[in-house]
Amino acid sequence: MNRVCIICGAEFDARRIAKVCGDECRKEKKRMLHKKWYEENKEKEIARVKRWAAENKEKYKARMKKWRVENKEKDRAYKNKWYEENKEKVGAYNKKWYEENKDKHWASTKKSKERKRQSDAFFQALAMADAISNNKSL
Repeated sequence: MNRVCIICGAEFDARRIAKVCGDECRKEKKRMLHKKWYEENKEKEIARVKRWAAENKEKYKARMKKWRVENKEKDRAYKNKWYEENKEKVGAYNKKWYEENKDKHWASTKKSKERKRQSDAFFQALAMADAISNNKSL
């Protein structure tokens, strides 16, 4: 008996109650059904995943670490998108942190400037030594 595939529209020889023509369309149908189910049960599914993550912290951390290593570009894109959508929240958090930790901030800034100054002095001395050695060789 010939039928039309509900996914791609191709005709196929159906046995029993088949609605799709092959493995590719079967996977697509399954994906569509899962997506529909997820949309209908989104809150319940999110709660289930959060509950699992809370109960299995070490497994969750390991899984997320592995995913981040394997999907660096997706992770970076996700973080950038979140940042763009939450700039005000990030700014407010940073301002609050700065107000509560001025001493830490200034100590860190001074340390950073000192490292840069030492690094610059080192490279200036290296350049001068190089210039002197080039003049001696002439």
